[in-house]
Amino acid sequence: MIAVQPNLLHHSCPEFSQENGDSDIEMDEEEFVTVRRRNIPPTIRQPFDIEELDNNDDGNSGEGWREGTVIPDNLPFVGRTGLLVDVGGDTLLDYFSLMVDDGMITNLVEETNRYAGQTLRGKTLSPRSRFQQWMEVTVGEMWAFLGLIVAMGLIVIENMAEYWSLHDIYRLPFFSSVMVKDRFLLILSFFHVADNERQAPKDDPGYDPIYKIRTWVEALNRNFGRTFSPRKNIAIDEAMVAWRGPLSFRVYNPDKPDKFGIKVFELCDSNTAYFCKLDFYTGKRQSSPRGATFDVVEGLIAPYLDCSRTLYVDNYYTSPILFTYLKEHGTLACGTMRMNHQRGPPKEMLPKLKKGDKTVTTLTDGTLNYIRFMDR
Repeated sequence: MIAVQPNLLHHSCPEFSQENGDSDIEMDEEEFVTVRRRNIPPTIRQPFDIEELDNNDDGNSGEGWREGTVIPDNLPFVGRTGLLVDVGGDTLLDYFSLMVDDGMITNLVEETNRYAGQTLRGKTLSPRSRFQQWMEVTVGEMWAFLGLIVAMGLIVIENMAEYWSLHDIYRLPFFSSVMVKDRFLLILSFFHVADNERQAPKDDPGYDPIYKIRTWVEALNRNFGRTFSPRKNIAIDEAMVAWRGPLSFRVYNPDKPDKFGIKVFELCDSNTAYFCKLDFYTGKRQSSPRGATFDVVEGLIAPYLDCSRTLYVDNYYTSPILFTYLKEHGTLACGTMRMNHQRGPPKEMLPKLKKGDKTVTTLTDGTLNYIRFMDR
């Protein structure tokens, strides 16, 4: 375990201001009624390693460590914490609207209508085509559509059309009272967040694997930050969004409940578990000389530096270079560390421990503390 001593300087806390390449899902007339939740067998064409991001620490490995510890400075926490806005009410919708604001809904309306126009432009539809019924979606309809999507996550039925079933066993009056089935499926078929025609091609240096949801990711991060500020203790970890369909940056992690999916890096408040900021793993990308994991942490924690916060991480992120950087920006850090880390203490300074061994080894390089023990 490593702990970092921050600078002796007093820092002010800045106010926090406000590939996949998959084709879009298109459904023909028959597919409208048979949209199903299916576990698509994985079609991995190459191995996906959950640990592809690595710490590319430079410098000599293992030098400068000695027995002993340094005492971290106990600087007072100077950050602003808690709710930063007036909620305006006490309903679930009031709180949901803090994260998903009117501008985001307007974006969905504009892009869904745009994609419908792009898809239907110049096409000759048969008189019986469901697309003949298309009318531009409104803001009110989009709110209702999202409400039904949330409800479907709470009540899971394999065949989506059965949410509107009249059968006594499956009947759910709520869904038909909000929106008729055909209208819901029409909106679903054209649902979009970004303009396809503005997406850079894969061979373009500006290609963004999550272009189609980038607008919403940035908006969510902005709303997370301006709504609530975390307390002194924060943590960074990764989560898995289950996905078994074809996707270039899908990963496999046997240790997660959902073994196949999209990896998301998360910065959270340790006290409330509030979600402060997120970032997506989209495959190997160009990183700084300090390493890809360093870049991930730097991007997530940037708004919360220089306030004497303490960051907790696991050995996926722990690195002396990262912790030294955090020290220089008035931030403590604590995390487990891999035994074979190239900047960690040399192995000859670390005695082998057996189960039940009570030996505690404490080392320091003058800035970081390294504590080794057997916890069980």
